[in-house]
Amino acid sequence: MAAEAWHSHHESLLHVKGKRIDFIAKLGSKPSFTKTVAVFEINPAKIEELMRSAKWLKECQELASDGKGVLTSQRREELWRTLTFNLTGDGFPAPERYSQYFWNDMEFVASASERFDDYLIDSQTSDRGIRGLNEVVTGGYENHSIIEGSIDRWSSKRRFCTTANGSLACVPKASREGDIICVLFGGEVPYVLRPTGTGFYWIIGECYVHGIMHGESLSHDTGAREFQLI
Repeated sequence: MAAEAWHSHHESLLHVKGKRIDFIAKLGSKPSFTKTVAVFEINPAKIEELMRSAKWLKECQELASDGKGVLTSQRREELWRTLTFNLTGDGFPAPERYSQYFWNDMEFVASASERFDDYLIDSQTSDRGIRGLNEVVTGGYENHSIIEGSIDRWSSKRRFCTTANGSLACVPKASREGDIICVLFGGEVPYVLRPTGTGFYWIIGECYVHGIMHGESLSHDTGAREFQLI
């Protein structure tokens, strides 16, 4: 839909038409992501980074679950597409095989810090010394690289969340629970806005919401309205 926007008050206020689609319900912590395939020398600091990365990814899975730690097949699909923005690291549509790559990588990341810690101890107590990462990642190295490249570019710079309507999303780090998710006419992606309480809105930034990235939101029952952005 064509953009409908204009300035007022000496160009200090931007009026934009769009639709309010959803709200941020449960917001995850700020991301801490380290690519396992980028660890060229294993040391205690890198192992700690990998532990934080695994913890963040586990939290994303828990937020996406049904409250009992169970992910349905549909939710698993939504999760991998959300954390990759449904894109490759180069910005092309993600192929279906990424689903298997993603879950294989989640299993590897969950155990990476323990594997690397064991490897570090072995390296320090043997004559071989500290060697390369390729001696720890013995299978699927390229596939891990593909998925982690996508996560690193897209979702690792945002916060994972669930919405009031039950969707999965990645929103700007400055987002808060209760912020609204809107589609602004003429915009290529959804946006997170925050009401000021005085009828105006702060624009927090762009976001990814699974299921409304390709115009699906325009069919929602919510009517178009004007947002006054400051």
